[in-house]
Amino acid sequence: MTVSHNYGRTSFVSKNSKMATLAGLLLSIVAMSARADSIAIEGAWMRAVPPVSTNSAAYMMIMNASAKSDRILSASSPLAGAVEVHQMIHQDGLMKMLHVGSVEIPAGGHLQMAPTGYHFMMMNLKRVPKEGETVPMTIRFKQAGALTIQLPVKRSAGMSH
Repeated sequence: MTVSHNYGRTSFVSKNSKMATLAGLLLSIVAMSARADSIAIEGAWMRAVPPVSTNSAAYMMIMNASAKSDRILSASSPLAGAVEVHQMIHQDGLMKMLHVGSVEIPAGGHLQMAPTGYHFMMMNLKRVPKEGETVPMTIRFKQAGALTIQLPVKRSAGMSH
């Protein structure tokens, strides 16, 4: 048993208790880094919209470095009432947007989320973010768990701030 002095008070902490706490902390860190290592996101951004808009969209490249496929289950942002995965398709000579729910990212593969394909639809905005601002969004994956990213608000993907 170790004795530690803490501002004039003496407390007794067993070595086993300290080791168990340290082991639990290390396992948590390893588990978090394993999750973060399987999914990488690049080029994330949110479309700037006029002040009267209630919806916007977010785009990015999602890469899955895992040996297992993964799936987007849901997404959320404190800025939006709802965030859904949508897909633009060409059907009967028209472009249509469909709510698709979830999308698979193949093992060792990627998913491009772009204005003309899959994207996150950010609906019922609580306020319209200004160009140059960043907006948090959390994506929940079946295998990798939750990943929170920052979306810079831009007019188009080519703009940089």
